[in-house]
Amino acid sequence: MSLSVIAVVVTANAYLLSAAIHFGFFFLHLRRWKQWARWSTWIAWGFHSAALIAWIVEAGRLPLFSLYESGFFFSWVVVLNYLIVELILQVRVAGTFLLPLVFVFLLYILTQPRMAVISAEVSHLLVAVHVAMALLGYGSFALAFIAAVMYVLQEQQLRYKRFSLLYQRLPSLETLDRIQYQFILLGQPFLTLAILTGALWASTVWGRFWGWEVKETWSLVTWIIYSLYLAARHWGRWGGRRAAWLAIGGFLAVMVNYFVVSSLSELHNF
Repeated sequence: MSLSVIAVVVTANAYLLSAAIHFGFFFLHLRRWKQWARWSTWIAWGFHSAALIAWIVEAGRLPLFSLYESGFFFSWVVVLNYLIVELILQVRVAGTFLLPLVFVFLLYILTQPRMAVISAEVSHLLVAVHVAMALLGYGSFALAFIAAVMYVLQEQQLRYKRFSLLYQRLPSLETLDRIQYQFILLGQPFLTLAILTGALWASTVWGRFWGWEVKETWSLVTWIIYSLYLAARHWGRWGGRRAAWLAIGGFLAVMVNYFVVSSLSELHNF
């Protein structure tokens, strides 16, 4: 087993431990675990960063060119975004929702082929920029999705006046709405750059900017969904529950693009 695979396994288990601590803090109301939850996430992300560096040293490039590689980088970006939110806004409860998903996602990518075969065309710098921009956008959309799910849960409790433990632990609707909007506002330019650099590379290699290939088409669909979200927020004064459901729908489109459409594409493996 290579050093990079060992590092991924250690990272996954570190996230599992952190998720358990978050569950203790959230559901068992163990106040002393509050700081442990924070530091356990930083430590797990530290292992994740070390594993990323180990992979780069072993492969001699960024991990971007297969589902295994891009998934590892994508999850790293997601947790980094969460840590920034947690540091600024103290929304520690989001880790209870996020970290189990990160653990399961890392287990899944461990089942995928570990090293992509890179052709001369794919090794082009524009491809690396194209994929990196897409994953940075996806990472931002993932945090918007978590905030939107928490918004829907909190709004449901307020609407039906069913004040459970979730109501006490979740942030306010205003905070969740703001986090959701800001991360989509951050992610959309990354997705735009991903589409533009992909089109530029396609023009260089295949002599055309756009070919309506399945991955290209679905990426455009995803971009349109998030553009509609931002337009509705800005001009339509959308917010609240409608915006949250649109954010959830947008991220579902991202996941379909990442897992389903990639398997149907002849030009994209991730």
